[in-house]
Amino acid sequence: MLLDRFYTSNVERWFVAMLLVSFSSLLFSAEDDGPANSARCLLKNQPRFHVGLLAEPNSPSIPIQSVSPPSKARAFLLSLALPGSGEYYAGSKKMAKIFFCAETALWAAFASFRIYGSWKEQDYQHTAVSHAGVTIRGKDHDYFVNIEKYDNIRAYNHAMLQERNVAALYPEDGSYDWDWDNDASRSRFRELRIASDNAFNRSIFVIGGIVLNHLVSGIDALRLAREAEKRHQSVVRIGVAGLPNGGAVMTLQARF
Repeated sequence: MLLDRFYTSNVERWFVAMLLVSFSSLLFSAEDDGPANSARCLLKNQPRFHVGLLAEPNSPSIPIQSVSPPSKARAFLLSLALPGSGEYYAGSKKMAKIFFCAETALWAAFASFRIYGSWKEQDYQHTAVSHAGVTIRGKDHDYFVNIEKYDNIRAYNHAMLQERNVAALYPEDGSYDWDWDNDASRSRFRELRIASDNAFNRSIFVIGGIVLNHLVSGIDALRLAREAEKRHQSVVRIGVAGLPNGGAVMTLQARF
């Protein structure tokens, strides 16, 4: 009797081992041409099936633990907040690195344009003070655009009167006065002012690129999460079933 039970137990173990090898071959050869791939194609879109070996019909079993696929909403929101984070959450480190590097480069470009624009702004204001006697305090951007077009405040106000644009006149009380020492200084001022404005304008375009990078990364993370969900639906899981009289057997669960 003991010999029969020992023989039966070995046969069962051998049979379980053969099942595991067979289904493992089916799973890992999905990308190759051959019988395994053909078998998987036949099983595609078929309902879940369960293969197991139990000594007793009602024997208790240990629950099969499974890992949930990444949440599509969470992946999208993560990348919307920080490009690359949703891709990393969905399992694609390569795409996460690409979007994160793009975000870093865009912010670096934005900071560079703003800093350069500020430097040029200081330069043209310093030029206006040194070569035209301008008082910077309380002056807006339009004032600096206007002073580059005329030699002094008197010429500017005269031109505004001829155009009947009284609202554009500056008071000649000394607070808005300017008088360029030569045309070369005024030309230099204009070059610096345009360079500053161009840098600030480019920083605004970079902001548009940053927003676009967030949206594209969010969409890409959503795509990756969907693909991960599809892969999760085609898996093989292994569980363990306990026997009332001691010992345990393995169960195999496959879904295609």
